[in-house]
Amino acid sequence: MAKDRFKKGEFKDANIKPVLDIVLKVFAVHQLVSENRGLYECGFFSAGSSRLLDDAFKQLLVELRPHMLPLAETMQMMDRVTDSAIGNKYGDIYER
Repeated sequence: MAKDRFKKGEFKDANIKPVLDIVLKVFAVHQLVSENRGLYECGFFSAGSSRLLDDAFKQLLVELRPHMLPLAETMQMMDRVTDSAIGNKYGDIYER
């Protein structure tokens, strides 16, 4: 449902959609890694599935890495109360 919602959404910058897709995949795979007992019990996952999940999660983090700074700065803009350790609204990340 989340994927459908942001794919239909209109953003000022169209480049945000692929980044949101990666973030959504990271969340989904993280959920599978941390809450997979039922999937093993019902037979959906078999031996070796946990290794595949771990590898998928690591690969998604590699894909997400180039976007982390802009995402962190976006979160700061959304929540002015929290002060980012990597920058501020003026963009002087090196001075801090």
